Amino acid sequence: MDEFAAVFSLVWIAWLNGTLYYDLHGHEDGRTRSFVFGQMLLLALLAVFTEHATDSSGAQFALTYAAFMLLMSVQWCDVRRQDAEEYSSLTARYLTGMLLT
Repeated sequence: MDEFAAVFSLVWIAWLNGTLYYDLHGHEDGRTRSFVFGQMLLLALLAVFTEHATDSSGAQFALTYAAFMLLMSVQWCDVRRQDAEEYSSLTARYLTGMLLT
């Protein structure tokens, strides 16, 4: 049960990051659509490795998750560069938390 909770939490965090980014900063342009498509591809690949994430496909799951979080970090770094000064520290803390996962 603990293994399920850990894997579920990681997948949920990944989904939440993609959703928050698009809801707060997404645009109806080609760049945003390309990033969302990349996120969907990585999440689909993550789903392939989820069943055995705690044993035989753990390394593949971890690498795919790291690639997804790297993609999200790139997007949130763009947000941080464009943020108003008052939100910059909040975005920096959020980005730091993402990189720690």
